[in-house]
Amino acid sequence: MPYPERHTECAYYFEACRPAGGTYHVVMPKPKLFPDPVCKLPGEYGLVAAVLAAPLDDLPKLVYADWLDEHNDPRGQFLRVWLAARKAGKKLPKPDKKLSKCWLSLVGFTLDEWLKKQGTPAWAEAVRATAEPCLVVRTIPLEDGETVDTVRSKMGGLPDLDPDTEWPQAEEGEAAFVAQWNLTEMAVSPCAAKLPNVGLLSFFIDLVPFVEDSGDGGSEVIVTPSKVIVEEREPDDQAEENALPACRVEFREWLSIPNYTSPALRKLLSKNLWEEYADAPVEPLLRPQGMHRILGHPDPIQNDPSPAGRKAWSLLTEFGPDPDLRLEACDGGTWYFMIPDADLKKGKFDDTQMEFQTG
Repeated sequence: MPYPERHTECAYYFEACRPAGGTYHVVMPKPKLFPDPVCKLPGEYGLVAAVLAAPLDDLPKLVYADWLDEHNDPRGQFLRVWLAARKAGKKLPKPDKKLSKCWLSLVGFTLDEWLKKQGTPAWAEAVRATAEPCLVVRTIPLEDGETVDTVRSKMGGLPDLDPDTEWPQAEEGEAAFVAQWNLTEMAVSPCAAKLPNVGLLSFFIDLVPFVEDSGDGGSEVIVTPSKVIVEEREPDDQAEENALPACRVEFREWLSIPNYTSPALRKLLSKNLWEEYADAPVEPLLRPQGMHRILGHPDPIQNDPSPAGRKAWSLLTEFGPDPDLRLEACDGGTWYFMIPDADLKKGKFDDTQMEFQTG
């Protein structure tokens, strides 16, 4: 079947395909996946994407403001007032409570507020230039009798796999199924523009060594192409630590800033400016609520989790401690799935590597 281009959630749709004996994982997104969507109007996706592609250029923001004005959307006027105040070095406007926090973050206003509080330091432009959009993931435990439909994005529970695909193994039995991202559901957001817009990404980790603090467990990312019939898979023999309860998820769009150990940032700053940025207090507003992250900058506990070598790496997915998911190890560790930039551009995930960090 033909696939439309990426659209905003209100205009975005896919015909559900339900062949005999299975389910294709091209499905219509449920609005509850994005409780606070940035793109609320048909045609808005491309304008927000243009803003994200040129973080130091005000022109895409002004074009976006014009478009919002034409649609009688008050966000256009706010954009103009904010940009004018920043250019004049004046106090930034106070946003109306009705304005989406996700929208304020993604267009760069929340970051500007923080930089203003720091006195607009000399490293401000480098942080603006390297800030990257991400999806923040929050888990929601299922109510009694509630289930997550086949092929929907979810965390824990049972994976939806091609019948010919083996469940990844742990040292003993099957590894933990941690998460499943339906790329079609995520494609409504410009934050997911670097990912393919169809298919499933499934993440597995052998959690036993992490829980027992006996070393690093293995991990695997499984890519299930579009139109492959999948089925919910039961494990044959799984350790208790690798059995995670099923949770549905919510996505929030956010602008992530680089950690001071980020290779991309360090290329832009002198030693003195880098040290100043390393000491800057990061407010909670720049770290949105949610234990997990897709794309954007990693939030390392120690140092940037990119593997050593000359390749440039990006964060694919980050899993933090989550009591609802019973995902905890080594006093609150975090798992970082990193992917080479070149592979991400090609939609290849076979060289994804996992790094675990704890305090």
